[in-house]
Amino acid sequence: MGLFRHHHRHHADTATTEANAEAAQEQDTFETHFLRYLRTFDGSKREFSEVEALFNQLYDDDFYESKNDTLITKDQVKQSHTRLFELGSKVTLIHFKHKGVNHVDIKYRLVNAECDRTIHQLITTKDRKIIRAENPDQAKQEREIHREEVRVEECPRREVRREE
Repeated sequence: MGLFRHHHRHHADTATTEANAEAAQEQDTFETHFLRYLRTFDGSKREFSEVEALFNQLYDDDFYESKNDTLITKDQVKQSHTRLFELGSKVTLIHFKHKGVNHVDIKYRLVNAECDRTIHQLITTKDRKIIRAENPDQAKQEREIHREEVRVEECPRREVRREE
């Protein structure tokens, strides 16, 4: 009787596993791709080749990020992540917020032997892949600087006299 119960439980586990696999295929969203890749940054040192398929599922070939007047491409992100895996980086998600159909606001903490920092990005997706990324805090600072420059230009010019 114990054998029958064990065999029966095994069959139920197999059915559950198959149902979970089907559900996972239905849940093939940007969020699932992102979280699957993020979990690979678990503090273990690894070769990039181990996660390259997940990286390619996540990043569009036409991806770029504008950072301090520099465009960062998918290949440059790949090089950066290769280094992060070599360092055994650990990433902890702080938030993942949908901002409309193709925009996601993400914030996470990156920790390794060389750094401990929080990264905040506004991601634009296309076909469940990241096609653009920007730092919303940097973009906000640039808009504020631009607004300040406009105010300065609108001010009447005054002559400054130096007293000798």
